[in-house]
Amino acid sequence: MASLKIGNNIPDIPMYTLDDERFTLYEGLEKIGSDKILLLNFTSAYCKPCKIEIPELLKIKEKNEKIELWFIFVGDEAEIINSKVKEFNIPRDIKILKDPLQTSLKRLNNSAVPLSFLVLSDKKIASYSIGYTPEKFKEFNSQLNRIIK
Repeated sequence: MASLKIGNNIPDIPMYTLDDERFTLYEGLEKIGSDKILLLNFTSAYCKPCKIEIPELLKIKEKNEKIELWFIFVGDEAEIINSKVKEFNIPRDIKILKDPLQTSLKRLNNSAVPLSFLVLSDKKIASYSIGYTPEKFKEFNSQLNRIIK
């Protein structure tokens, strides 16, 4: 991930709504207020660590009104994604997107999920985390809390 460094711009990533409307990361960032931080999580319905991480990310969002949370399901179809939204009781204010061709991971020079980014309104990467362990998640959450303050 040589090109993805804290302080660099995150690449513009194409993705789709569950209704198959094309959407790009930059288009979405334009609609988020400058006082918000985007917590961007790349996940998959079949990823075991993702199933642990999703509820943890939902708790972070609940506690922080400055956080805009998006889940991008990589390689999954809408029907499967909808079942995961129901399983995890993901609120409607959280953006659910899909990347069936895994273009996002290619643009990010990464092949693994879960993958999380904190992105500022100016497109700069404030932090990121690859994979999930309780220790990694705790560190990512600490970084988030430092950025929000």
